[in-house]
Amino acid sequence: MMTKKNPAYLYAIKLLAGQDYSHWKLQKKLRQKSYNDEDIQAALKEVIEKKYLKEEIYLKNLIKKLILKNNSPELIKRKCEQEKLYPELNDILEVYQQIEMTPQDQIAKIIDKKLSYPQNRPDINKKKGQIMRALQARGFSPYQANDLINSELKDL
Repeated sequence: MMTKKNPAYLYAIKLLAGQDYSHWKLQKKLRQKSYNDEDIQAALKEVIEKKYLKEEIYLKNLIKKLILKNNSPELIKRKCEQEKLYPELNDILEVYQQIEMTPQDQIAKIIDKKLSYPQNRPDINKKKGQIMRALQARGFSPYQANDLINSELKDL
């Protein structure tokens, strides 16, 4: 006799077949589909037992994606915590090494992007303000980049 499978579990398998999820994000997706809590908990338990939920891989990919968007290590940590993932700073720096990038590379990339806009002789203070706001939006401290910004702007 065939038993009826938990619909929340079936949906979880469908989601996990497409991409990795964190426990929290998968639970959120199942709740959005209005499955009852008992079915959701049973589904999560089963996908964990069968090792279908690969939270470590999801975390590494999330960190890599945030690095490539030029977010600072501190902002990456905060964004991971929003998804109930708690990486150590060393975990984040390890991903930086794997993709051969540093926070200083990111700062230089943001500065280059802001300075590459075609304009006639830009107002230095205005340009510096734009760069500072772009860096702060990505979680970098202005003090981390001040010397680099000043050296780039003196060439203008």
